[in-house]
Amino acid sequence: MQFTESNKGSTIMRATQGIEFKPLIKTLVERNAVGMIVAPAKAKKSMLALNLVFSLLTKKPFLGLPVSEEADKIVYVNLELTKTALGVRLRTMNTFYNATPKQLDNVMFLSSDEFCKGEALVDTKTQKVNQEPFNALAEAAKNWGATVIIFDPLYYVVGEENDNVLMTAVLREFGKLRTELNAAIFVVHHTGKSAVDWSDPFLAGRGASAIGGAFEFVLGIEPKGDNEGRLHHGSRNYATVKPFTIRFNPASFSWHSAHEESTDVQLDKIMGKDDALLLDDFHSRAKEMGLPRSRAESFLRCSKNYEKTKGYRGSKVKVQRRMTH
Repeated sequence: MQFTESNKGSTIMRATQGIEFKPLIKTLVERNAVGMIVAPAKAKKSMLALNLVFSLLTKKPFLGLPVSEEADKIVYVNLELTKTALGVRLRTMNTFYNATPKQLDNVMFLSSDEFCKGEALVDTKTQKVNQEPFNALAEAAKNWGATVIIFDPLYYVVGEENDNVLMTAVLREFGKLRTELNAAIFVVHHTGKSAVDWSDPFLAGRGASAIGGAFEFVLGIEPKGDNEGRLHHGSRNYATVKPFTIRFNPASFSWHSAHEESTDVQLDKIMGKDDALLLDDFHSRAKEMGLPRSRAESFLRCSKNYEKTKGYRGSKVKVQRRMTH
C-alpha cells in the first residue's frame, strides 16, 4: 500500500468543491445513493416502489413531494411477480399517473429468469456472489443510460439473510453498480416477523446487521391498518424527515401523503373564480400562496380539471379549466 496525492484530505475537499447532493425525491432521497424501501409482508412496499417509478417517469409528486425534473431511465429487477401480474399493477396505477407510452419506454423490467438466467446468485457454501448477472446488468444499464435501479425483493438476491458475510458481499455489488452507473439504487426488503422498533429505520430490515450499515437512506412503511401507514425516513446525507401518515388508494394502487390535498383542490385555490389565467399570472398567484414554480407545475401535470395551452402563433401560454363534454 502507498499513500498518494489522491488520499489527502485537501485533495478530496478540492475535488468536491461546489458539489451538492442533488435530490431525486425532495427532502427524502438524493441521486446516486444506495438505500432500501422496507416494510412487513403484505404492506404494499412493492406498490410504493412502482409508484416511485411512475413519479420519476411523469414527474408527478411522490407522496406529495416533488421529484427531480431531470429525465430518468429506470431498470426494475422484478424478481417476484410474473409479467402478467406486473402488467395488471401497472395498468391500474396508470389510471392515476396517466403516463404516456413514450414515458413508459423509459423503464425496463427484468424478470428473475432474465436477470439470473437460471443461475444461483450466491453460493452459500463458499459465501461468494455470482458476479456474472450483476456485470451483465451493469453493462446493459450503462449502455442504455439508466439513472435508477430497483431490486425487488432483496431476499431473492441474497438467499440467506442472516449471513453477515454473504449479505455484505451482495451489498457490495449494489455499491459497485451505483459507482459504475452513477445511479441511485433502491432495494425492496421486508422487516422481521417480530415487532419493529422504528426509532431507527435503518435497523428495521430483517436479517444480518450489515443491512443497516450499508444503506444511505431508508423509506419504511409501518402499517396502521389495511390502507394506512406511517412513512419512516432515515438518511446519511439529508436531515431525517419526521414520520408522516400515508394512505393507499386501492382503486389506483397508489400511496399518498395524508396531508396532501388533491391536486385540483390546490389548483382551485390558485385559480380562484377564474376559468383561465396567463401562465405568468398563475405562477404569481402560486408564489403568493408559498408554492414554488416547480411545485405548481407538478400540480398542472397531475390535474384532471386544468390544462396548459400550447401557446402557438404568438398567443401566450394559459392555464385553463378543461372543457367537459
